[in-house]
Amino acid sequence: MGRDGEHRRLMEAAFGDTATTYDAEIAFFTTIAARTAAGAAARHGSGRIRTAVDVGAGTGALAAALREALRPERVIAVDISLGMLRAAGRHDDRVLPVLGDAADLPLPDRCAEVAGSATSVRFFDQPRRAAAELGRVLRPGGTVVLSELGGVDRKWLFLADLVRRAARRAPAGPPRGSLPRPVPLTELLADAGFVDVETAEETLVFRFTDEHQWWRWIRGQSAGAAIRQLPAAAAEAVERAALATAAGFADLELHQVLRIATARTGP
Repeated sequence: MGRDGEHRRLMEAAFGDTATTYDAEIAFFTTIAARTAAGAAARHGSGRIRTAVDVGAGTGALAAALREALRPERVIAVDISLGMLRAAGRHDDRVLPVLGDAADLPLPDRCAEVAGSATSVRFFDQPRRAAAELGRVLRPGGTVVLSELGGVDRKWLFLADLVRRAARRAPAGPPRGSLPRPVPLTELLADAGFVDVETAEETLVFRFTDEHQWWRWIRGQSAGAAIRQLPAAAAEAVERAALATAAGFADLELHQVLRIATARTGP
């Protein structure tokens, strides 16, 4: 299996099985998508938008948010996971789902006025090529928006440590591609030739009713894929330890930093 095929397999394993539960417990990604789309709307202004493109669309949260914030004539949602795209099509029949890789978008040159991605860049196999592709599909003077997750409360960092330790002890070693690192958005856009790069940062607050809701939410995210790749006994041990730790917290608030970068294509 080539590099592209392997990346597609990893992404389908991480996201395809969680498509129906991805944002079920709290409005995490819908809130992030709304803030990302608001950044795009503020930057683009009131000009006519025939096409907006959401790359790494997942279940289509950003695509739906772009439609609400910008009122384009059409929104295209591109993702490498067929499972996610099926969910996107179910959520909003006014969004056109397209199967494709961010590094090789199956779209023509200069076909959109706005394009972006919400918290997906870290999962791209080739983020620099993906940024260049965003520039290719945008018309001159078009707007790009990218958002990325920043830090969270230190109390929640224990889970990544639990999963890493369990993965290191597993016979097959740690699962590949399950714990991606954030990408510097400003540098990525500038290197791709975008101009007038602007950034903003805010902290979003989410609340869980109890540790069990938090765990169901974790299981429905990409982190859940890393846990499911562990041997059954190891996964059960991680769950027990995680629930016990979360149950001891004074509150179950999650403070999530969100970074948003916008820019324009040249004339």
